[in-house]
Amino acid sequence: SSGDEIVGVEKVSDEAKLLVVTERGLGKKIDLNEFSPKGRGGKGQIYLKVSDRTGEIAAVKPLKEGDSILIITSSGTMIRLEGEEVSLLGRPAGGTKLVSVAEPDIVVDAAIISPLGDVEKNDSDAEIPTENSSEE
Repeated sequence: SSGDEIVGVEKVSDEAKLLVVTERGLGKKIDLNEFSPKGRGGKGQIYLKVSDRTGEIAAVKPLKEGDSILIITSSGTMIRLEGEEVSLLGRPAGGTKLVSVAEPDIVVDAAIISPLGDVEKNDSDAEIPTENSSEE
């Protein structure tokens, strides 16, 4: 509809949940099975109703079991949470408080931190060694 915009596009895996974080510090995880596939020309699906209480969407990220979340505010504050601390809610739910922010401060982004020892892949599927990787 008018005024809607895309906040992010992410490649997700079957075991991932969708993490949504808002400017006012609210957030939730959503099971990806709550979304139905859409074909070409689809109009998208609502995953959070934006309001004065929530503020705009600050971040949308895939979150896997064992991942941590780093929430970043406009004042430069960074808060780390474990992914398990975020409530798994349905698409219509508004979210629960992840971090307290007082105006004029807002949440500007969130980053996912995977456990050490995991090998992450980039778009070309080339392996990126982590600290625990051995060189051959």
